[in-house]
Amino acid sequence: FTPAHLWFILFLFIFAVIALPLFLWLKRDAAFPVRERIAAWFAIPGVMFLPAVLFALLTLLPALGDKNPFYYLGLFVFGFVLMSHPRIQETLDRFAPLALIVALAATVGYYLPEIQRIRIDPDSTVGYAYGVVSILCTWSWLVTMIGFGHRFLNRTSPALRYLSEAAFPVYLLHLPANTVIGWFVVQMDADPVVKYVIINLGTFALTFAVYEVIRRVGFLRFAFGMKPRTSSAPKIMPTPLIKQSA
Repeated sequence: FTPAHLWFILFLFIFAVIALPLFLWLKRDAAFPVRERIAAWFAIPGVMFLPAVLFALLTLLPALGDKNPFYYLGLFVFGFVLMSHPRIQETLDRFAPLALIVALAATVGYYLPEIQRIRIDPDSTVGYAYGVVSILCTWSWLVTMIGFGHRFLNRTSPALRYLSEAAFPVYLLHLPANTVIGWFVVQMDADPVVKYVIINLGTFALTFAVYEVIRRVGFLRFAFGMKPRTSSAPKIMPTPLIKQSA
């Protein structure tokens, strides 16, 4: 028995407790100069991609099995920082096309056979360079999605309101649904492609069917981290977490 996909929720809870003092301090007016310097630093061309180097260094710290809490804590903190100043969001919007180019190049580089062979010796200097390319791929795709998402998807609609509320329950439900369906489908005498399609479509259908029940029952909504039905749906891309000083 393991927590399976719920390890992610446990990590987020612990990270929130650890980082809360830093976040509360950053929200204060006294930290305004620091926020300004961070925003100015991110606005320098190319600097937006340097966190990938920091994340690569964090992966060298001890891990818990195949999960490195230091790496994920770094991503968690930087996520807050990116939303802490409107100028940072402007930078993300401006550099989104460049981030897309870097993301595509890093993705191609990541899957080159010559690069994949480096994974055999991850402790070598070249192996560390591979780690940087791998994380640069992750980071540049994140910057790309945040930048283009804010530019083209920063609007509300019934579909977005529905899906934004469904995100957390669907995350909790999808793996049990996938496991139950997969258990029976893999035993079928059918082509693997057919099994793949059945498992995916079946997981999607079962997950949302159960979610439709949950969203209509008050105590189930609470159990799955949803707000009461009387609450307004979450807005898309809210204003920055930290207000500007007067």
